[in-house]
Amino acid sequence: MTKHTLSFVAGPTVVCILLFASGILSAAVHGNPKPGFKKDTLIFHIQKEHGENFNHDSNGGHSVHIGAWMVAAWQFDGDGNGRAISDIGDDEFTGISTNLPPVAYANGPYTVEINGILALDGTGSFDPDPGDTIVSYDWDLDNDGTFDITGNVLTIPSEVRESFGINTVGSYPITLQVTDNHGATDTVTAVLEVISPPGTIAVTNINDSGTGSLREAINSANVNLGDTIIFSISGTPPFTITPLSSLPEITAPVILDGTTQPGFVDTPVIEIDGSNAGLGTDGLVISAGNSGVRGVNIHSFDGDGITLSNSIGNNVIELSFIGTDPSGNYDMGNGQNGVNIISSPGNRVLNSMISGNDANGIRIANVTYTTNPTFIQGNNIGVNLSGTVPLGNTSGGLRIENSLNIMIGGMASGEGNIIGANSDGVSIVSSTDITVYGNRWGDNINTWNLGAGLGCAGGSSNP
Repeated sequence: MTKHTLSFVAGPTVVCILLFASGILSAAVHGNPKPGFKKDTLIFHIQKEHGENFNHDSNGGHSVHIGAWMVAAWQFDGDGNGRAISDIGDDEFTGISTNLPPVAYANGPYTVEINGILALDGTGSFDPDPGDTIVSYDWDLDNDGTFDITGNVLTIPSEVRESFGINTVGSYPITLQVTDNHGATDTVTAVLEVISPPGTIAVTNINDSGTGSLREAINSANVNLGDTIIFSISGTPPFTITPLSSLPEITAPVILDGTTQPGFVDTPVIEIDGSNAGLGTDGLVISAGNSGVRGVNIHSFDGDGITLSNSIGNNVIELSFIGTDPSGNYDMGNGQNGVNIISSPGNRVLNSMISGNDANGIRIANVTYTTNPTFIQGNNIGVNLSGTVPLGNTSGGLRIENSLNIMIGGMASGEGNIIGANSDGVSIVSSTDITVYGNRWGDNINTWNLGAGLGCAGGSSNP
């Protein structure tokens, strides 16, 4: 960027300076005016060659694009009488080397869904000088004053946005700086809006109630059939939600999906801690059917961790920790069962850890449907995630009462459960058509069940 300076004297004590910077003419006054004239009454008369006039008080400063200009300095007394105190009116300033800065255009505002792909576009930026070019496009994604990524058109996946803290619901400033081939720059800021996908309700904080809370999300889902509750909480995981009373019963089909929380990889980062929820309180009660719980950690409720109780059934619990801390290594069991399935068919409990609970890990009672089996597969029941540390459920790993058509484990890889360190591994009471196959009964002497691995009474099984 080229700067030209021209100085001239206006009277014995007043010095006027003209600055040419990036094609802009600026006027300023230095020194003291003649006696009887105030400094703030000094006015520059700027006349373009075709007769267009500009007058401006020196206090404010005046900037105009230059071409060929004729300049005179005038001073006025208190009565408004003026005269030229320096006449340079016939001088023309031409042939001056000027470089106008580039103009940044970030093409905002941008809107993207959580875990969606953000497409940034700076191609609307331009350089007004013929022959000049923009040589770099630099973006500040997290508003910290440091430019993070370069390019005129960029595709930003959710994991990159997550690393800069802009993948949760909210508004974020995104700044673009462009630089021309002379080193001149311009910046502009656009707004990024991160929104919930259609058909979803976002939990955006760990509050017990109010907008963005889990309680409010469940209430909303109960009146909007088929919603998914997603999580978009800012900060560092785990995110602990501590209800101060029972959470609302889930009465309409919904998927409560903790795997949507940025930061989830293989284990839950959403923790629902029931230690302050009150006596006899269950964690989640689902009576809707056709619902799901994914990727959450539920512990320390006085009652059951999750209760499924509806003749519709067909619920799925997966990738969750029920009865431990978020790491899966410490016993923080619920006061009753980890999962309690009552008269509800066709449910599946998959790939979860259900340990440390004060009654049974999983209890299945009065499920008597011949055409809609229940599946318990791929879980760690009574042990930690590696299967080597005992975190037993006090009464038993699984208890099946007055039920039929239950599959515990399976033939395919990954379908077997690790069931260890419980009083009994599996107890089957007055039930038929129970298949127990492909499971491991503790991985070492520390995780063997204290009682029977498999016990049957008043019914039959097919292990």
